[in-house]
Amino acid sequence: MAASKLLVLSTCIALIFTKISADASLDVEDKEEVPRSDGFVESSILKNELNQLKSEIHVLELRIDENMQELKGKDEIIAKKEKLIKEKSDNIALLQSEISSLQKKGTSDAQEQVGKAHAWAVELEKQLEKLKIEIQVKNKEIEALEVRTNDAEKKVLELNSKLGSVSSLIVRVL
Repeated sequence: MAASKLLVLSTCIALIFTKISADASLDVEDKEEVPRSDGFVESSILKNELNQLKSEIHVLELRIDENMQELKGKDEIIAKKEKLIKEKSDNIALLQSEISSLQKKGTSDAQEQVGKAHAWAVELEKQLEKLKIEIQVKNKEIEALEVRTNDAEKKVLELNSKLGSVSSLIVRVL
């Protein structure tokens, strides 16, 4: 904003000096001299130039005022846009923070679930080992029972054969 004000001001000053130097180069012979009451001689051309310069200065001052008002309006628009940009930037930063927080939470939740799953897997492996041992024990018990059953069947057969022998002996004896 300061640069644009400086540009407008320097342009106006350059125009004023250009006009003054151009008007000063007029022939001095064309000037009419008018005597004044205070003893000075006044030229009507100089008087006209002075009036013209005053009117040009006034026009330039009006233009400067208009430009200043326009610059103030633009500055207000820029300030509003900067405020809006800051609000949007703050909102973006907040959203990024929330995303980061959610990602960290998601990661920690996932890690927690992985930890639980791992613990559960370890527990299941322990239970599996216990079941394998129990199955081995049961298999040994079954084998022992089968051996006992076989032994019992053999004894039953022996006893049946002895019983048959004893029965036939009793039948003969009687």
